[in-house]
Amino acid sequence: MITYRATLDVSRDLIRHVAVLLAAERRRRGTRALTRFGQAVLVLRWFRDRTDPTALARDHDISHATSYRYLDEAIEILAEQERREWVRMETVERFTQEELTTVIARDLQIDR
Repeated sequence: MITYRATLDVSRDLIRHVAVLLAAERRRRGTRALTRFGQAVLVLRWFRDRTDPTALARDHDISHATSYRYLDEAIEILAEQERREWVRMETVERFTQEELTTVIARDLQIDR
């Protein structure tokens, strides 16, 4: 659990995972008002509790515009991650069991 003026009932691992997904975009954009962990908490508060962006801005000591920008950024990143997962699953479904075993073995560099 993460404590942030209240308890957010999501795991620390989930927040870390979202923070890692945000990392590349944050490197591209440069300096940020919040850490990637802070942005992940902000985003997960919005998803979990539907916290108003104005309240998020106040609680995280950032501008109202920044809170909206951080939400938009994260939603875009998470949507892209979901799209990639669907593409991966569709690809896996096309493999036969033998082909899938060969691909996994190759990826793990295992000799059969």
